[in-house]
Amino acid sequence: MDNEAVLKKIEEINKSKEWSMYRLSKESGIAQSTLSSLFGRRANISLPKLGRICQAFGIKMSDFFSLLEEKTEEEDTCQSDYEIIEMVQKAATLSRNNRRLLRSMIIVMEELERENRRKGEGKNGKDS
Repeated sequence: MDNEAVLKKIEEINKSKEWSMYRLSKESGIAQSTLSSLFGRRANISLPKLGRICQAFGIKMSDFFSLLEEKTEEEDTCQSDYEIIEMVQKAATLSRNNRRLLRSMIIVMEELERENRRKGEGKNGKDS
């Protein structure tokens, strides 16, 4: 386990949630001084502490490691990957009717995205 990559991923998720280290401390039950020391010195994080942080983020440790393994070119991929996992988890708690409504909303949003891309391509084609 690459400790630096683990710490960076925690920082990225923390940033995507717009949490401070104080908030992470409160949510995870890990002392703020411990987190400050951990991230300041880039010390090795134990699995139990990582587990508590993942629990605070509302993700399974296996999901965290999946995010960690993904190597992509986009800088904010972690945020979008985390957001997708978070949305799926939240959608799973909805009633059947609300999940159907959410699905319909996503389909409409996809169509809007396609339409916006086509409009963007049309403008690019005219400028050439």
